[in-house]
Amino acid sequence: MHSEALPNDGQPSAPDTHAGPPPTSPTHKIAALVVVAVLVACFWSYANELSVNPVDAGNRLFYRIGVLTGPPLAWLFGHHFRRQR
Repeated sequence: MHSEALPNDGQPSAPDTHAGPPPTSPTHKIAALVVVAVLVACFWSYANELSVNPVDAGNRLFYRIGVLTGPPLAWLFGHHFRRQR
C-alpha cells in the first residue's frame, strides 16, 4: 500500500489566510441589484421632473434616494459586518 507524506509530520496544514474575501452570497447580489435599480429609477424620475420644477425635483431626488436605498443598504452592511465577527 502506498501512502503519501503529509506536511508538518502528519498534521493538517494551516488554513490559507490570504485566500481573499468569502464568496458573495446570492442574497447580497440581489440586495445590490435592488439598490442599483432603485438608484436608476430615482435618477430617471429626476430627469423627467427636472424640466418642470428643478428645485422640487432635486429635493425629491435626495428624499427618494434616502428612503428607498436606506433600508437595503443598512441590511446589506449590517449583515456583512455581522458575518465578519
